[in-house]
Amino acid sequence: MGVLQDTVPDVTGPVVGVPRALLFHEYEAFLNAFFRALRVPVVTSPPTSTGILDAGTKLCNDECCLPVKVFFGHVASLAGKCESILVPRVVSVARREYTCPKLLGLPDMVREQVRAAGQKIIDVTVDMYRSRTDLVRAAAEVAQQVGRQPAQAVWALVRAMKAGATSRLWVDAGMLPDHAGLAVGLLGHSYLVHDSCLNLRLDAHLKKAGVTQVITEDAMDPRAMDRQAATLPKPLFWTYEKATVGGALLLLKHRRMDGIIQLASFGCGPDSMVSSIIEWHCRKARTPYMLLTLDEHTGEAGLRTRVEAFVDMLEWRKR
Repeated sequence: MGVLQDTVPDVTGPVVGVPRALLFHEYEAFLNAFFRALRVPVVTSPPTSTGILDAGTKLCNDECCLPVKVFFGHVASLAGKCESILVPRVVSVARREYTCPKLLGLPDMVREQVRAAGQKIIDVTVDMYRSRTDLVRAAAEVAQQVGRQPAQAVWALVRAMKAGATSRLWVDAGMLPDHAGLAVGLLGHSYLVHDSCLNLRLDAHLKKAGVTQVITEDAMDPRAMDRQAATLPKPLFWTYEKATVGGALLLLKHRRMDGIIQLASFGCGPDSMVSSIIEWHCRKARTPYMLLTLDEHTGEAGLRTRVEAFVDMLEWRKR
């Protein structure tokens, strides 16, 4: 996203910092358009590095999962660059569904760290469990905290939702062409799949091993994934885990993938539950499945070895 003062005229007010972690990867286009429409100066933290990861590991509680530790590192990297940091309390982003508990308590966890750096946090609750209209209230609260009128938030929200919708290019899983190369479905939270530091350059290792096509959750139609997730005996009430399961079932239904890889964080309760569901369905569909669990101790050499062995097996099956 960068600093918006250079690209948007009449940008005024205190600079807002946005950590490039957790849900940033899911809503980058949304946040960018929202603050642009409000004409609020924004700066994002740099891409995740080993320095940011190490800083977050030292600042955060040992019991937290890797993505939360990295979030602390990104917050620390914004010290001296902004007056306030956006840390929303994301309770729910869909009706009758919840997000992960770590997202509910995130503002409380980082508040003392931010205060020690002479900054404040923009703590706004996003809870669409009963109605999506709650997003309007949340947007108005953010606008008020950055010195804008709540009425301006409505216009900014419309722009943001339009930008968020057009940022995704969906692939019809049933129309994927057959090809001679290897196709792999890569499932997991966006902050693991799209952060090359956390996933230890997994995309490069897959390509080097011979995988020619990788399909991720954000490239699939969310409505189609919801329909597949609805076929389970019991509905999943974690939004992002439901998307992971729905994406796996969608790929298995059309039988376009040579194998499926799931990325998960060590210590993530919801991930550990849905991984068992995905593994069971992959076994039933006779589709190879590999779970890669990541934490701050995961080594790139070990991950590369597992990827190479998995791809060798896929090639053997294809022959």
